[in-house]
Amino acid sequence: MQTLGELKRFQEAGEHLDRIYNTTRAAYGAGSPLAEAIQLTKIGLLYEQGAFKQTLLLVQQYLDTSDPKRAYENVLNIEARGIFLFYRAKAQYALLSKNKENLTTITHSLDEATRILEQQKSVITSTEGVSRLIENHQDVFDFAQKIYLDLYNLTQDEQYLNKVLSLHESAIYTRIRSRLTGVEPNLAPPEVREHEADLKTQIQAFFDEVTTTQFNARRLDSLSVAWENHLALLQQDYPDYYKMRYARIVEPLNQLESRVDSHTTLIRYFNVAGEWYVYVYNQGKGNLVPLTGFSETCIPLVSDYTVAEAEVLKCLYQLYGELWKPLEPYITTENVIVIPEGVLYNLPFDLLTKTPQKHFKDLAETSLLSRHTISYNYSLLIIDQNRKILEYDKDFVAFAPQFDTAMKDRYTLAISDSAQLDRAYLQLLPQPFSVSLAKKIGERYEGSYFLNEQASKQVFTSLAREHKIIHLGTHAESNNTSPELSRLVFAKNRKDLTKLNDNYLYTYEIYNLNLNAELAILTGCETGKPGYQPGEGMISLAHAFNYAGSESILTSLWSIDEQSSAQILESFYTHLEAGMSTDRALRQAKLDYLRNAEGRTLHPQYWAGLILMGTGRQLDLAQPQYLLWVAGVLILTGLGLTIFWFRKRASRTRYK
Repeated sequence: MQTLGELKRFQEAGEHLDRIYNTTRAAYGAGSPLAEAIQLTKIGLLYEQGAFKQTLLLVQQYLDTSDPKRAYENVLNIEARGIFLFYRAKAQYALLSKNKENLTTITHSLDEATRILEQQKSVITSTEGVSRLIENHQDVFDFAQKIYLDLYNLTQDEQYLNKVLSLHESAIYTRIRSRLTGVEPNLAPPEVREHEADLKTQIQAFFDEVTTTQFNARRLDSLSVAWENHLALLQQDYPDYYKMRYARIVEPLNQLESRVDSHTTLIRYFNVAGEWYVYVYNQGKGNLVPLTGFSETCIPLVSDYTVAEAEVLKCLYQLYGELWKPLEPYITTENVIVIPEGVLYNLPFDLLTKTPQKHFKDLAETSLLSRHTISYNYSLLIIDQNRKILEYDKDFVAFAPQFDTAMKDRYTLAISDSAQLDRAYLQLLPQPFSVSLAKKIGERYEGSYFLNEQASKQVFTSLAREHKIIHLGTHAESNNTSPELSRLVFAKNRKDLTKLNDNYLYTYEIYNLNLNAELAILTGCETGKPGYQPGEGMISLAHAFNYAGSESILTSLWSIDEQSSAQILESFYTHLEAGMSTDRALRQAKLDYLRNAEGRTLHPQYWAGLILMGTGRQLDLAQPQYLLWVAGVLILTGLGLTIFWFRKRASRTRYK
């Protein structure tokens, strides 16, 4: 309950805003951006006070007198209208009973608000501006999801559930796309991008110069037509570029039947208004499951080597009960695709156990790893198990700088100015097992492998593309504050001293590369670690590789032990050669590791962080040379034995 002091402060603030509004309206007009901003502040104040009727009255007064066709007159006008509509929806929700008719009325305001955001996005011409737009209006998406979820719970009509999912996926996917500051993808020709940049400059200059007293409508119409024509050209001729830059904020969730096969269960975790839900889909049917009692406190303990075995196992059992047990009636397949959210991106779900366990060794027989083949993804919007795979002539390429003492010494000698010395590079741990594995698998497939100084950023960006498998064994550094600045570490380029310290490949740079592959293996520490903000999905090095053309990515969620990683990956390659799909091969490699490991190396920190992002597929790999050699030896041996047997038989016949 509000105190008298709080009510008095609200009243004083409201009276102060009324005085400022009256002065501003007299000077600039009721429709000026400044006057509308003051009105919005007053509406927000009334709403926070709980004066919902007054909030609704003031919003309606604005909507009755404002002209929605005035959208392009000033960027702030159209944005303000969207916020007014949002407050109308919130006030209606607080005042009206929660029946279908009233909730549907509320969705009309929210649908118009999202349409306004769509219109606003087409006017904003910078990636940073779109990112700011989405961030500032996340509440609109969140509240719209809540209302449609209420409608679904009330009616069980799947159209409302589909709307919830579309809003959720679109907000996440658009946020990922809009945060790629500085990315200029090679998805459209240079001349098209130059024309686009020129149009953006002209539009921005127009809005910088426009005033309420001097408004050149003809000039704006001309620019608007030019911009719409440009967007139409992109959508038709360069759809991938258009989708990255300008596709709709709210995208419809297309039918999943054609994109998820009948042998796979799709599990999407998401949060609406602080409540956790799971959408479970298989065999043409979707089910919504609310989660109750889920606590995030256990998840960081799973990858913490300092936590006792009993405590970790207790957490895995607890998380099973909270995150998986409610879904079990709907999980009818061995193959499962999990789309996490937020903190759940730090959890390998295959660790969860249905019953309490005493030893890590038991996970091989009792965890989800023993029952399901689990892969992961970012969004329902990009799930497509029937996607056509490109054909590649080459099977394998690997890059593995060892970062040993000799390598670092050679770098130090190449530096003429100690002020330019990269001291962080000198602190990197050596990776002998990664180098040994890259060489071993490269020779097995007669592929290319680049070790130590050969594994430079320049060599990687030039030669990595167009292989079935891109294998990258190096260090990675996650930046959760600015995910686009997460980076991979390559060898210092001593062959070109002008680029000596240009050995970091940032996420935003990866989006510009062509890294077409069926599988990218990123075994560096934390390569898949999310850089999420509230309401945002994963922006990581793994996602960048996926966008750059890698169909699926085998990556690590945390700083995994190098020797354990190499052991699992060698087993993984063996299972790939036997014809297993990538997700099943990883599962089997983990099981192999668990059955053979002993002591401290059984802790999940050593091995469980390796996961597959994307669709699991069989890779059509050429038979390794050693297998051909073994087959040849066996054939020759069999032929020799056959000849020997016939000769011996002929000899016996001759002397009878």
